[in-house]
Amino acid sequence: NSLTALPTLPLAIGSAHPHDAAPCIPTRVLTSNSLTALPTELGALDSLVDLSVPRNSISSLPTEIGLLELLSKLDLSGNTLETVPMEIFSLASLRFLDLSSNGLFETFPRLAGALTDLTSLYLSSNRLVGPLPPELGQLGALTDLDLSSNSLTHTFPRALGALTDLASLDLSFNLLDGTLPANLGQNTARVALTLDVQGNLFCGDIPTGVQATPASLPPCPAPPPLAPP
Repeated sequence: NSLTALPTLPLAIGSAHPHDAAPCIPTRVLTSNSLTALPTELGALDSLVDLSVPRNSISSLPTEIGLLELLSKLDLSGNTLETVPMEIFSLASLRFLDLSSNGLFETFPRLAGALTDLTSLYLSSNRLVGPLPPELGQLGALTDLDLSSNSLTHTFPRALGALTDLASLDLSFNLLDGTLPANLGQNTARVALTLDVQGNLFCGDIPTGVQATPASLPPCPAPPPLAPP
């Protein structure tokens, strides 16, 4: 990449209409440029469909990113984000969202709502804590979901079994426990769901139609005996 050590995103670069107040350009890709911020003027790029700025040093995002109503791909992987504005989760055209390898340190973000077209969600290698929210099951178009290498806890929500288009699910290296829901992997694509749950505390059976790593889980411990009346 010939652009190096840029502190902020230069909006004029690659503009098809450099004299317009709101340039009409479909894509901006700036990888490994030491960007530290995105400008508030980003919201004026109302024709933008692909914003990819991975492997920079971006530590915060302007709320104006929520004005990009046509945005279908957002790649912010490999930056230094600890939080993201909720406006991102109102981008109704978004199909691909990559926030992996940042420093997101919070409970799981509220993703349900406008993201009905989202097919790929990557949140691996952050510091997310707490349970997987049942609202994930409302993201009905998801085909790829990667939540690996976080600190997620509690059991696997049965609502995720409602994701009938899901083809790949990576939950490896978290602190999840309990059993896997029997309806997991009953997808409409009729292909085996690829599931990675290594590095967790799951037990019991692997659901039918799931190609899992590991291939089997340890038996669940017997429940404690009931106390005498």
